Amino acid sequence: MIRNIITFCTVLLFSCATTGSGPQSLLFTDHTLAIYSDGESSKKQGESCAYSVLGLIAWGDASSQTSQKNAYVTKIRSIDQRSFSFLGSYAKLCTIVKGN
Repeated sequence: MIRNIITFCTVLLFSCATTGSGPQSLLFTDHTLAIYSDGESSKKQGESCAYSVLGLIAWGDASSQTSQKNAYVTKIRSIDQRSFSFLGSYAKLCTIVKGN
């Protein structure tokens, strides 16, 4: 029983699935960071994401270029990054591009 608890805590404490930017938490992370803004209003919004599971498998494209293409944005007005992780086992990082 004690061995199982120690193993669980070790896996939880040394998990590798993080978003890598902004404040990180062991249990739960959900925040948005402003990367760039020119202060102008936007008509379109595009998003692209990358994911990680247990730090063992990662996939996706969270580039600003992909976000821009997804919304047919020609002039970028702002770029934000949204991070989400849960118990260090699942992480998601999204780039949000707004523009015209």
